[in-house]
Amino acid sequence: HECIPQYHVGHHEKLEDLEATLTENFPQLTFLGTSFYGVGIADCVANAKATADKYVRAISAQIDFVKESIFYFVTSYNAATAI
Repeated sequence: HECIPQYHVGHHEKLEDLEATLTENFPQLTFLGTSFYGVGIADCVANAKATADKYVRAISAQIDFVKESIFYFVTSYNAATAI
């Protein structure tokens, strides 16, 4: 019992199914931690970093969309009121 834990047979397949369900129903959530991906600290840190990067990209895309929408609205409004 003094060794690195091992996942049960089929763990990764079950996790893929759970991830698909989670992504479909709750896309803003994700699994993190050694219970799901990698049993070591390095695996946990790498997964957390990858997940944080994913969320930063998603949030950045949303912010860019909002900024573009506001710019379009202001530009349209200024053009309409300048006439």
